[in-house]
Amino acid sequence: MQTSRRQKRFTPFMRAIAPRGPTAQRVLGGLLSLVIVIVSVAPIARFIGIALARINYPYELEWLEGGAIGHIQVVLSGEPIYRPPSFEFTPFLYPPLYYYVSALPSLLLGAGHLAPRLVSFVSVLGSFVLVARWVREETGDAVAGVAAAGLLSSVYEITCCWFDLARVDSLFLLLTLSANFAGRTTRTAAGAALTGALIACACFTKQLGIPLALPGLIFVGLRSIRLGLIATGVASALLAIAGLGFYVSSSGWIFYYLFTLPARHRIQWSRFPHDAQTYFLSSTFLLTASGVALLCGCGFARSARKEWLFNALFVGLACITSFLPLLKAGGYPNGLIPAYAGLALAAGIQLGLLRRGSSPGSGNLGPRLLACLLVTFQCLALTYDPAIALPTRADRAANDAAVARMQRLPAPVWVTASCNYNRLAQPHHGIHLDTGALSDVLAGGGREAEQLRDEMRKVIGEHHFRTIVLDRADGFLPIDIVKLIGREYVERGSVMRGVPDDVAWPKTGAAVRPDTIWMPRTRAAHAH
Repeated sequence: MQTSRRQKRFTPFMRAIAPRGPTAQRVLGGLLSLVIVIVSVAPIARFIGIALARINYPYELEWLEGGAIGHIQVVLSGEPIYRPPSFEFTPFLYPPLYYYVSALPSLLLGAGHLAPRLVSFVSVLGSFVLVARWVREETGDAVAGVAAAGLLSSVYEITCCWFDLARVDSLFLLLTLSANFAGRTTRTAAGAALTGALIACACFTKQLGIPLALPGLIFVGLRSIRLGLIATGVASALLAIAGLGFYVSSSGWIFYYLFTLPARHRIQWSRFPHDAQTYFLSSTFLLTASGVALLCGCGFARSARKEWLFNALFVGLACITSFLPLLKAGGYPNGLIPAYAGLALAAGIQLGLLRRGSSPGSGNLGPRLLACLLVTFQCLALTYDPAIALPTRADRAANDAAVARMQRLPAPVWVTASCNYNRLAQPHHGIHLDTGALSDVLAGGGREAEQLRDEMRKVIGEHHFRTIVLDRADGFLPIDIVKLIGREYVERGSVMRGVPDDVAWPKTGAAVRPDTIWMPRTRAAHAH
């Protein structure tokens, strides 16, 4: 009796899921697929609108963008990137490929943010396409592929609006996905060679390319030992040749910046619970659950063990290798982009496998309804206001006024907020110094840090710069260096005089902007 009542109670719901008649079933199935596509395309369109609106903004969207421009200028000048840390130029802790790639459009578009941001923008769009194709190849479901691309684009805000910045991350993501996708699909010697070349390019964009190359190499090797040897040989040869070239030209300094110095930055394990909760167990919970389901092999048939191993290995390595750097001092959520790409892949694959359990002509559309609800809930959980990423007219006007004031200051000028301001304030002085790179070296300690600290004391003590413009964080310089500036220089106002406190800040990353003006104290003032 109770069973009969329950059946009657749920009959309307069941009819909604599986209406009678094949035509109605096809229509409802098509509508569910359409909803997934619309929900997934919306965050992609939102991101594209934001990126196009700010791609040519001439000031920092993130404070280290200026350092990337400085690296590009060094490349265009024909000088080596890797050299002893100094006030003249200190490189970031990344391999060089992004700067060389960005230098090419810079020849046409000029110095500034447009060229490197364009590289990042095109790279992330390519990543969306690759994620969609990967899922479609894995599941045969184009709708699930679109959902995966939409889920990847929806993490734009939680990764601090990083996709389109003048930073290495988006190009690295494209190369990593390309290398593994090529490894998954190749069946020829040429394809294996392409896989190896893409792996080498990924490794020369960011160090994480080394562990993230393993899934593609393993899958090629499982398919054919000969193809695996070709892919491994090409990758190894390119890495060895290019690495040796940079090692010789830099007198070994490339090894210091890429491996020795990052290894000195300790992992802060106390941050693990908070960061895991924030970035994997809150608004991205459904993505994380999809990754766990894929790692457990849910939905994969026994005959697809190789495919499961490949996808599980990529997702697992992407999450682990992305999360650990986040725990280091100075770690930032942009490092999680490969992890979220892996989770978006996992979600797309799981959605495709779930949708495969029913078809528009079958009598059970429950799996398709569930897939639609999951995609919708996850995208809604990650929605955001585009205004948070867009610089305003007031931001640009305030920066224009600050640069105009800096151009009237006695040169040479050192602006700690970003070396891009040095370029704008005094384009003929060629100062590519970025305090972010200096802080990395000083935080790493060792002989190199002591030598750099001694040089900084000498440059400041001898008043090499006739003007120093500090930001409110003092360029994240050590306290003893900041105190030395206070002893050797005197404050003379602010380049942001009369500017409201809520404008001219970068839209992500450290909240720094040029501020106080410092000029050398006279000898009489020292004696007094």
